[in-house]
Amino acid sequence: MRKTAVFLFVLVFCCFLLGCRDSSSRRGAQPSEYTGVTSQAKISEDTVKDLATQNFTKMQGSTDLSTSIPNLPMMGMVSEGGGTLSAGSFALFLSTSVLELIQAHDTSAQGNALYLGAVMEESYTEACSGGGKIYVDESFRDRSDTITGSMTIDFDNCREDGILLDGYVTADVTVKCKDHDCYYFTATGDIHFDDLIASGDAGTQTISGSVRMESDQTDDNYSFISMRINMVTTEDTGKTHWLDDMVIEHGQDYRYNGALTVGMNGRFYDHDHGYVDIDTETPFKYYDNNIYPSQGEYVMKGADNTRARFICIDNQIYRLLADTNGDGVDDYNSGALYWSDLY
Repeated sequence: MRKTAVFLFVLVFCCFLLGCRDSSSRRGAQPSEYTGVTSQAKISEDTVKDLATQNFTKMQGSTDLSTSIPNLPMMGMVSEGGGTLSAGSFALFLSTSVLELIQAHDTSAQGNALYLGAVMEESYTEACSGGGKIYVDESFRDRSDTITGSMTIDFDNCREDGILLDGYVTADVTVKCKDHDCYYFTATGDIHFDDLIASGDAGTQTISGSVRMESDQTDDNYSFISMRINMVTTEDTGKTHWLDDMVIEHGQDYRYNGALTVGMNGRFYDHDHGYVDIDTETPFKYYDNNIYPSQGEYVMKGADNTRARFICIDNQIYRLLADTNGDGVDDYNSGALYWSDLY
């Protein structure tokens, strides 16, 4: 399971870090998989909590990266009790797996003294620990300090750590190495998935879409990865959620015990309410491998100039403020809400 776990870990990590603020210019046509409301949602006292918490859990969920690679499918992919997929965790998990697989290829190529410009192709099958199989086709080409790779992975009812995966993922990635061992690098890539099914105790999600990722690991102090996500998730209830050109940025500062910083900007469609536009004003920060952030704030913009603020107070409490009549003044205050009740 080593190669596949590495592949999945890279794919999700790259999805978290694509940094682009202008999301409207790249927005495309409505995907056929999305069947919910398409108009802009009006933020009211009745909808603010549902919209804000749905968005946050879809974008972030658990961000604990200290877990070993084989356990990463558990990282917030399906939220406890809610039966909802954390698209951010899923994307980060897949993206980082791709990058580590390419790094592993680079080390293998050096060990086997492959000549410059050589193409390595490989197909293999692996059994999953809980049943099912994975079929992998991969191709890599080395050109001086640049590695290009393409891969297809077919999950055939593969069960690992309580998560069942079934469907296809494809990726095309370019890595520019900054040192001989490719320990430091920059990377770009495109990842696609079509009707990939992820099932767990909390529910089942069908995922279709793509991720454009960029990653930067050029020194020992800081790593950065960004993801531009266009993705539709379908719950087993039939409800759909659409991430329309949603950008998630993810940074890790190793000088401060691996503190994580997460920001998100883009458009989120809720099946029942319609879309809201998201803008992170203060990035969310996670310390000491805590699954809840200690600070951060984002604004959610709705129809008729309505808006809401999702404010992290500390790693136990968050709060929602909202202007529900569009006059520029907050008229709703949720009071203290607890992260432990959210996920």
